[in-house]
Amino acid sequence: ITNSQKVPVDITLTLPPSNKGQKVVEGFELDTHRVQIPAYSSHYAVVSFTPASMQSYSAIFDVSVDGQTKASRDARPVSNFSFELHGEGHL
Repeated sequence: ITNSQKVPVDITLTLPPSNKGQKVVEGFELDTHRVQIPAYSSHYAVVSFTPASMQSYSAIFDVSVDGQTKASRDARPVSNFSFELHGEGHL
């Protein structure tokens, strides 16, 4: 994750469930959830995958810049970058 600006940026990294009915993400783990990236610098986010059983796993990798919110009542952080993660548990 790169900061190409003249000022440091604070970001939040999350792994929310990819399925609406799922409440907890299993199998995936982030090394850190909040990072400050200095000006003109970058940060490597490490996601570990450790399946507990033979099944499919999925989550969303989501990066939000702190201080940016939606223009709505709930004022949740705006997702600036996200993608889906998939993994399969095997013997």
